[in-house]
Amino acid sequence: MKISFLWAIFFFFTEFGLQGWSSPSLVTGKSLYANQCAECHGERGQGVEDEYSKPLVGDWPLEKIIRYVDKTMPDYDPKLTKGKNAELVSKFIFESFYQKPELFQKDSKVQLSRLTNRQFRQSLADLFSHFEGQPKIQNRVHGLRGKYYNAKGMNKKKTIKHEQIDGKIDFNFKDQAPIQGMDVKKFSIYWEGSIKPRETGWYEFFVQSPNGFSLRINQNDSLPTIDEKVTAGMMREVSAKLFLLGGRPYPLSLEYFKFDDPNASIELKWKTPLGEKEIIPKEFLFTEKVSSSFITQQNLPPDDYSQGFERGIQIDDTWDEAVTFAVLEAAEHAAEKVSRLIRGRENDPDQREKVVAIAEDFVRLAFREKLSQEELEWIVHRKFNPKTPLHTSIEKVVLFTLKSPRFL
Repeated sequence: MKISFLWAIFFFFTEFGLQGWSSPSLVTGKSLYANQCAECHGERGQGVEDEYSKPLVGDWPLEKIIRYVDKTMPDYDPKLTKGKNAELVSKFIFESFYQKPELFQKDSKVQLSRLTNRQFRQSLADLFSHFEGQPKIQNRVHGLRGKYYNAKGMNKKKTIKHEQIDGKIDFNFKDQAPIQGMDVKKFSIYWEGSIKPRETGWYEFFVQSPNGFSLRINQNDSLPTIDEKVTAGMMREVSAKLFLLGGRPYPLSLEYFKFDDPNASIELKWKTPLGEKEIIPKEFLFTEKVSSSFITQQNLPPDDYSQGFERGIQIDDTWDEAVTFAVLEAAEHAAEKVSRLIRGRENDPDQREKVVAIAEDFVRLAFREKLSQEELEWIVHRKFNPKTPLHTSIEKVVLFTLKSPRFL
């Protein structure tokens, strides 16, 4: 009798399953979901292609889910999950995955990021300006300050005759002197001040004259940007390209001289990244001369603009090579500056201490954080030893620092 009763129970569940049994003690939300919902929504609520492909996640409260399931689910026969069954399956969905969207996030490839080209160039410029002086214009008088000299022999600045502010460099003196009372045959003019471009990019500068001239832009003591001191009296135009950061002032000087040439004239022009060739307008020139800035002249591969803004996500051999050349340029610049700083005092212990202190500050600023003594020992102090010239040691520190992921 007992055995027959057990077989009867087994036969009942085999024939009718849990769907026909509504007692909460035997019917669970998990089993109801498996029987009534998983076919369309997946075993774990992840969705099923060609049925309901979206995961079962959202922000509805449990009560609203229960009402929705009670009225509409499953869509092929809403009567199957009414009342208590709707409550059980809804609670299972709510607690198992409805509030856990992270369960359905697909594994994504790790995407590295770096400084954008603009950030990289700006960071280098600001880093070196900390030690070489910030290029700030205090006196916002437009134009260049011009000093007019009589020349004699090889002395181009024999006697100063006049000073004035010139809004732009566009002069045709023909066979006359620039200022009354100056020597017609031998004279020179020295203009200096600053230039402040708006856009970031490549600028081309042009000087046109039949006479001698020398142009420096962002170069205080180094070789001129354009050097045409030797002249045969023939009209010529010479140009040079520079990469400049917009919104930053740069020192500018133009030395011009005439020695027995039949005519005298000079024009200073530029071609901006987005503009046409023109005489440099007065609004971009200032009488105050600022410190020079380190601006790398290395071409860099373009940043990604697929999202409508620049992103530094390209990290490949092309980018690495370009950045390496830019860093080498920066290291050479630092070595040159240190060489000038300690010229004639290379073996002075005080000078060595000063250069080491500069190197430590450079690394801290580049990494944007304080460093432990152990880190400074590894990054800086090991590069300095009595047998290595100081300019070589600082070069090694700059190379290591600027190629580090902590800077880039």
